[in-house]
Amino acid sequence: TLWEKIAEFFSENRKTIKLTVPSELDKLVGFIKKNTEVIEYSFNHQLKEHEMHIVIPNKYIGSIQKQIDDYYLLNYYNGKSDDLNKEINSNE
Repeated sequence: TLWEKIAEFFSENRKTIKLTVPSELDKLVGFIKKNTEVIEYSFNHQLKEHEMHIVIPNKYIGSIQKQIDDYYLLNYYNGKSDDLNKEINSNE
């Protein structure tokens, strides 16, 4: 139907974005390389991050960004938990 064609058109729209992906998310990097057009790619050894300039279908942007955000949130939480445990153990 016409509505399905319109929905498909909008779901296939693409954007050019820059992403920084932690090296621990190698499977995500593989997915990005397979399902997007990579314009520029480099690996920052010092920060252990993949730096990518890509053309990506809109339908992938949200889920990819969520995985990256979740990784950093979990890392932040775990780091704060480790700091708190160290503080508790040093006060015993």
